[in-house]
Amino acid sequence: METTRQEEGGEDKPGAIAGAVEEVAGEKLGVEPWERPTIFREAAGAATDDGLAYWAVLVLSGAIAALGLAMNSSAVVIGAMLVAPLLAPVMGLALSLAVGDGRLAIETAALIIGSTLAVIVTGALVTAILPFHSITMEISARTRPSTLDLAVAVFSGVVAALVTVARRSRLSAAIPGVAIAVALIPPLAVAGYGVGAGWNERLIRGSLLLYGANLAGIVLSGMAVFLVVGMQRPSVIAAARAWHQEDPPTGLAGWIDRFRWVRAAGVMRSPWARVGLVLGFVVVMAVPLSETLGQLAREARVRASVESVAEMFDVPGRSSILNRQLLFGDRGTEVYLRVATREWFGDEERRRFERTATQLAGETVALVLEQLPATLGDVSDLAGLLPRARDVPADRPRPAEWKVSELLASVRA
Repeated sequence: METTRQEEGGEDKPGAIAGAVEEVAGEKLGVEPWERPTIFREAAGAATDDGLAYWAVLVLSGAIAALGLAMNSSAVVIGAMLVAPLLAPVMGLALSLAVGDGRLAIETAALIIGSTLAVIVTGALVTAILPFHSITMEISARTRPSTLDLAVAVFSGVVAALVTVARRSRLSAAIPGVAIAVALIPPLAVAGYGVGAGWNERLIRGSLLLYGANLAGIVLSGMAVFLVVGMQRPSVIAAARAWHQEDPPTGLAGWIDRFRWVRAAGVMRSPWARVGLVLGFVVVMAVPLSETLGQLAREARVRASVESVAEMFDVPGRSSILNRQLLFGDRGTEVYLRVATREWFGDEERRRFERTATQLAGETVALVLEQLPATLGDVSDLAGLLPRARDVPADRPRPAEWKVSELLASVRA
């Protein structure tokens, strides 16, 4: 044990605090110093194993995800996440940045880019074949990412890295859950759906932002875990050099490895520079995500305000709200309420709604109230209500009024 610690030291020995953290983390996770090179070899081998089986499973998972999104089936989308092999090269990138292995970093980054394009193209082809291109809830849910999604990715990356380093524990059972939590394939399938549906820019932009947030969070937190357990130590760097010579990668990673400039990529010495590189990518992702989170918070606040004030139109024995719709604009929110009522609500009730909702929401709230006549008696009792079936603000054009006989005929029909 003592000999191993001396070999781990030398000029590159970290400070006392970092060394103590590594020792405690290794002890708690069951990672011994002599196991670190083996952990690197296993993780690097899995990250660059992109033979025919890898690409076949990746393309099939993208097709399954695209169909699940079109069918609005959460179960099918989850199934696509379970079989997707994309997590391996992503964790390989996190490991390479922690170790400082520039050669492995280039290979895994190229594999991630190639996998990303493959899933998007697959999703686009599947979507083009479909006879319909409706935007389902499963698709919409992946077009408005926020910093909350980035936080989920960070925690998921921690779990994935812990599963990688804790070789002697039973954490391998958590791998399917990690695959679901990181959710790398569905956003790419949504981007493909947007391309195949006629280049829907909103779908493409939102889904790729979610994918970028997931990728940034996983790499950042995974890299942090690898650094904490000491994967940047000299013995691991030596194992990385030997691994490149003894077990060269195959597939796309092997093709990339043929270039001289890739082979010449050495060890990125400063761990702080590597951490800063990843943090920069995270910050770039976090800026638009924070804007989306602010918009989501605004919408939640306005919805709560509208729901509380709208109770004035839900009076037992008199009226009931059939549906409501909120349109959020840059300067305020417009609320559309459809109410079935036995007695008409006038302009005063509408103005009171707008005043109260505006105060609670902290922004201008305008109401368009559509009133549908209702009665507990004979249909002919509706005659007095039908001509004013829609309450439109005074400053807006009023619709043409129907004749009572025509409206009664429609109601009876």
